[in-house]
Amino acid sequence: MLNRMPEVFTQEYMKEHHLVDIRMTEQMEAGTVVLSDGCVRLTPWGNSMATASRFYRLHFLPTRRLLMGTYSAALVDPFQSDQGEKDYVCH
Repeated sequence: MLNRMPEVFTQEYMKEHHLVDIRMTEQMEAGTVVLSDGCVRLTPWGNSMATASRFYRLHFLPTRRLLMGTYSAALVDPFQSDQGEKDYVCH
């Protein structure tokens, strides 16, 4: 069922393929994040990469992309609907 795909993806696919572990390992090896006091923190290099990625998304990606039958700008600025501080943010 299509409406269950987010659950299948996050609860099964991501866990079975260890996607979080793989991505964290890649980013630590690349030097873009470090683990510190139980928190994942961007390094200066990681911050530069995130800034460059955001610039690219805002200025070079198509402003509207077809997502499941609807044209959307959601991929250009994925943080535009940020709902404030999250409970998982390190301070």
